Amino acid sequence: MQRASEEVPGSMMTVFLRPDARIRFACHAAKLYCSKELQMVDPVCDVSNYLYPGCKVVAGNKEVKSSTRQY
Repeated sequence: MQRASEEVPGSMMTVFLRPDARIRFACHAAKLYCSKELQMVDPVCDVSNYLYPGCKVVAGNKEVKSSTRQY
């Protein structure tokens, strides 16, 4: 895990969601942004853990994390 995190820096964040939230859409949009605007190859952003209803953990590249905040 340590070596993988050194090769491709990533991060995780806990998100609190309303029932009508579109977290999958936000992750998809973040990956598109990183691919097109930042020229990243194969960016990662996905729900990595379902903590409880209305609370999930999203993980991926550090650059992707900052672009999901607008959704």
